[in-house]
Amino acid sequence: MKNSGTILKSKDKGTAFTRYYFYITAFISGAVIMILELLGTRIFAPYFGTSLYVWSALIAVTLASLAIGYWIGGLVADRVPRADFLYFIILGSALAIWPIPRLAPFFMILTNNLGLRLGILSSATLLFTIPLVFLGAIPPYIIRLRASHLGNLGITAGGIYALSTVGSLVGTLLTGFILIPNFGIRNIFHFVTLILLILCLGWFMKSRKVVMSLIILFITVTVGLSRDLPKNQTESRIVEQVDSPYGRLKVVEINDKRYLLLNAYFQGEIDGQIMKGAFYAEDIRRLPLYRPLGETALMVGLGVGTMPRVLANFGIKTDVVEINPKMLNIAKKYFFYKPTGEDYIQDGRYFIRNCNKKYDFVIFDAYGGGSVPFHLLSLEAFEEVSNVLSRDGILCLVTVGPIKGEKSVASKSIYKTLRAVFPYVHIYYRSDINTFFASKEPLVDIDSQEISKEFSKSAQQEGIISTDDHNPMEFLQTRIDEDERNWNLKTFGHRILVR
Repeated sequence: MKNSGTILKSKDKGTAFTRYYFYITAFISGAVIMILELLGTRIFAPYFGTSLYVWSALIAVTLASLAIGYWIGGLVADRVPRADFLYFIILGSALAIWPIPRLAPFFMILTNNLGLRLGILSSATLLFTIPLVFLGAIPPYIIRLRASHLGNLGITAGGIYALSTVGSLVGTLLTGFILIPNFGIRNIFHFVTLILLILCLGWFMKSRKVVMSLIILFITVTVGLSRDLPKNQTESRIVEQVDSPYGRLKVVEINDKRYLLLNAYFQGEIDGQIMKGAFYAEDIRRLPLYRPLGETALMVGLGVGTMPRVLANFGIKTDVVEINPKMLNIAKKYFFYKPTGEDYIQDGRYFIRNCNKKYDFVIFDAYGGGSVPFHLLSLEAFEEVSNVLSRDGILCLVTVGPIKGEKSVASKSIYKTLRAVFPYVHIYYRSDINTFFASKEPLVDIDSQEISKEFSKSAQQEGIISTDDHNPMEFLQTRIDEDERNWNLKTFGHRILVR
């Protein structure tokens, strides 16, 4: 029997314009939800990094906020089924989104004492809950306005949620492929706010609500003309900062030293015109001592470009694979990087898998930005590296983490995984920086290997062999991130990192 149930009619007539305007609204709201979620990782990256905790906190806050929004939206729509009220909700979301990049530094510093995990979760809750609740209320409200009777409720709800989901798909691709790589994070928040304000303005102009239209027009113009106040470069000591596809890069000067940060994590430094880079560059000098006849190297992860310069002093030509094109530009502009081989803008593992060249040395120094490149630390990745090494070639791997205590499982797992591919592995350790050397041919002792011998025993017992199928490295490394982040906070201060 045909369902004859009815739904109370809204006070807005169902014209073709109204119908399509609601569809556009559902699409845009879905896109904005995903734009906000992706931008959230960029907002937190300069201060909290890009670890699994950041993603988990943002996804949790997004889901919880949308659930609340769906419930409130349905409840209010039943009581006030008017389209004007729907666009008041959208206006509220726009006004809640606009100040996020300005409030973020304050909230991140405020919650820092809670620790890395609770700090991220608290900051995400404070910054994103209100706008996401507003956005979550939009689909059920539109469904209530569009469904004329119970007989078409299912198709109406399905269509609205489908449009919202397609909007989320487009918003995800737009943000990841176009907006973040080409525009600043603050500019994207600005853009999203204006889109929502224009959506509200269009509705109230169509409805001939003159006063409301003028108010929203004034707000739109104010937002459109607003700009961030200029920063005092002497106080901030930030020479340049740029958003890249893989996080925010900052060139920071303190006294005569210049540092490069990626998502608030140290990448290298120079002192005046003297290239210092990371202090573990001294360990890299062991490569030509292990293999005096080596002539070619592949560097995965550029940093400030220290290692190619160090190796050039030994007559070694270095090809560089760097996934972040803006990292390459910064290294050349501010850190005097000069290529000694070819530069490739690619993911390191993808390059190695498709490489036809053989190298005497392969160097992994891709850790940074608060996120460990776990796909470079698996059994299969090391096997692929062995295919591009010469017969007695050496893989050199630089990581962060202690070699003793509860947090040493990450370092021990890397060692154990290396030993599953390379029978000869040495480790050098200084200040939580590990430099591994691995080869299929014997590595002669250059100096005392007591650390390697002692570490090897415990690593074989406590370490985990990481594979592409089961790779806990990202989780194990996030336990170490907080120590590194505390060092960065002490060195550079809150105000540098939140900018």
